Amino acid sequence: MTSTSMRVLKGALVLLLAAPATAAAAPGAMGSTTATTGKGKFTKKETQVQATQTKLTKPEAPPPPKKETGPVLTVDQFVQGRQGKIQRKGDC
Repeated sequence: MTSTSMRVLKGALVLLLAAPATAAAAPGAMGSTTATTGKGKFTKKETQVQATQTKLTKPEAPPPPKKETGPVLTVDQFVQGRQGKIQRKGDC
């Protein structure tokens, strides 16, 4: 070890050993109020957040497929068509 590192180690050791004695003797001597009062240095403010649905969080559903409609058939046309099929089968 070099002499500089030895001096740093000795200084750190002195501080570690002296800190508990001075903290017990004078609570405000260290300058830190967090250790004695339990209050933090900063306080966090909480705010209420309202969630809203957007197109990014809920995409739109695809449009329903269009149903293909055939030609409109009236009741009279249907009955005539059936009667024609029945007559053709009866003629056989």
